[in-house]
Amino acid sequence: MELPGPAAPAAADAQPGQPGFIPVRVHGWRVRNAVPSVAFLAAAPWLAEVISRADPQVFEAFNQAACALTGYSEMAHVQDARSGREYEIDIRCVRDAAEQKSGFKHYWAGLDGQVYFPAALENPRIFGIDKQPQARAVLRQLQQLRKSAGQSDLPSPYYAILLMDGDQLGKHMGDEVKQQPISAALNAFTQSVGDIVREHNGFLIYAGGDDVLALLPLECALPAAAELQSMYRRQFEHYSPLGKPIDSTLSGAIEYVHIRTPLTCVLKDAHKLLDDIAKEQTGRNAIAVRVWKPSGLVAQWAMPWEKALDSQGQVRMAQLAQDFAKQARQADGEMFSNKFFFRMQQVLERFEHADNDILQKLLLAEYLHSWGELGKRTGLDMPRLEEQLGQLLAQCMQWRRPQPGQAKLELHKTPFNPEAALLVRFLAQKGLDKE
Repeated sequence: MELPGPAAPAAADAQPGQPGFIPVRVHGWRVRNAVPSVAFLAAAPWLAEVISRADPQVFEAFNQAACALTGYSEMAHVQDARSGREYEIDIRCVRDAAEQKSGFKHYWAGLDGQVYFPAALENPRIFGIDKQPQARAVLRQLQQLRKSAGQSDLPSPYYAILLMDGDQLGKHMGDEVKQQPISAALNAFTQSVGDIVREHNGFLIYAGGDDVLALLPLECALPAAAELQSMYRRQFEHYSPLGKPIDSTLSGAIEYVHIRTPLTCVLKDAHKLLDDIAKEQTGRNAIAVRVWKPSGLVAQWAMPWEKALDSQGQVRMAQLAQDFAKQARQADGEMFSNKFFFRMQQVLERFEHADNDILQKLLLAEYLHSWGELGKRTGLDMPRLEEQLGQLLAQCMQWRRPQPGQAKLELHKTPFNPEAALLVRFLAQKGLDKE
């Protein structure tokens, strides 16, 4: 039986020339009329956890308060398979949590994404001054919802823009023997992109040939990029003619952006990050990342894929962030302090040509010193901490490929990039640290 709730958007019912008309196709490309807000995408993993843990009655009270403030603008992204409704897309983690939670009504998860952020509810410019009483009521219910779910953290106010593009295809297209295999490989890759992006709770904007553009939650972007480049490589290995390998690879750029940042400005920067940093500076077959806060650019990191991934194909940077976050929870404190970052930068600049073992010991000493009174700290796993700092140091190294397509890697003239540590801290804290 279909659950009660708001109906799906019906813009397609409008006729050409009428307000609200949205064409179904434009020159053969299907136009989606349901695009998730960046606030909803940023909050999606947090929302999925809250749905799975909170008392449905508490969520119902939150839903009623939020409905007095705003509407169900995200309904198409939490489609209900049981109701028979068919939407174009959905955000997987939220939809799955809603379907698996007993007593949870699906449309409760279709609210405007901004209602999950206290900063938005407290800002009269978001919902209007006349709606501040309703916004305060939603804020109170949000606190109760977090309490019911045992969720002390707020949702991350950051999401990711992922842009990817193939490398070195032009040099192969001149060979007639390779042209058909290239088309077959690209077609197979394009057909798989949507499923990979959806699996990582993202929204695919475009996939065509060797180009990909998608929006994802913060913690999902690096794993999605790694899986896409792996799929791209496998397709070209599969379709390459015997004795004529097509050594095209996939480079990527990820922009981590605050939900209040104008999207168009960052999209332009993503192309520069991909072309200038991932491809030209790092030598292609690489991933490049930038972190933008309201104060501006705070970190940039780039790495060839073979250095960015471990033996299992997992992104080392993402794994490091998870490890440091776990270490902080166990030790009941901050995993990094601003003092540590400042000192780490000084150490790497002053001793950039020192042996790695010496650098690792220096970083360990600075890290422990940044904790202050260590006697009051518990739960520090020293062997694991030493291993993590060694891995962090490795991700601070700056590699480049001297010629496009060559496997050989060499260090930059400046071998270390301390901003890699800033990226780890950002990912571990999900951007929730104070400015």
